[in-house]
Amino acid sequence: MLFFVEALLGFITFFSIGWICLVWPERVQEWSIRYYSRHDTLARFTPFLWWVRSSYYPLQLRLIGIVAILGSLILLFGIVGEVLER
Repeated sequence: MLFFVEALLGFITFFSIGWICLVWPERVQEWSIRYYSRHDTLARFTPFLWWVRSSYYPLQLRLIGIVAILGSLILLFGIVGEVLER
């Protein structure tokens, strides 16, 4: 039973993050840039801020979204397999 709850929460989390990164990478990039522009101290200690501002960052977010959705599907198959075994 505990596996089922953890796997279901993992599925929901990975699918949500994957969907957001896959569908709205520009919004995620804008949010990240605004966050670091409001917090100057954090921006000074972030070595990859130049990457967040680059035009390749939305592509990376889309790849992250694809991997997260694939991971959520693996969890879904685990949930279905566990339910079918019972």
